[in-house]
Amino acid sequence: MNVKNTEALFYRVRSYAEGYKRFEGKIKEQITSELNDLEQKPMRSLKSLQYYILSMRDKLHQIASPTFVIQGCLDDPLYKESAQFIYENVSAKTKLFRYYEHSGHIIALGKEREKVYEEIAHFLNSLKW
Repeated sequence: MNVKNTEALFYRVRSYAEGYKRFEGKIKEQITSELNDLEQKPMRSLKSLQYYILSMRDKLHQIASPTFVIQGCLDDPLYKESAQFIYENVSAKTKLFRYYEHSGHIIALGKEREKVYEEIAHFLNSLKW
């Protein structure tokens, strides 16, 4: 699993902010203005985020609880790689991996969100509590 530098993390944050603003129904000019404002703000927390991602990667084997990993096929290739890495490295005996063909990174807001909700509910209902 690759973890890009903080510049690449900023690009992804910006990209997700843009997608969310479109989801909110904002007009192009407003989105551009808000993204310009975002670009002017220092994001010191990105270095901490990068460290957190790296440290969590090394602890995935500690996850033994049932795990459902979901992946949007329209997502950035790095996240596709990460989702597979997570699935392969958790120690859970009960685990499931699903791809959603018409979804990106923020699946819960995407076109297939209802299907995602149903499959998560089905997964949770299949567990012996």
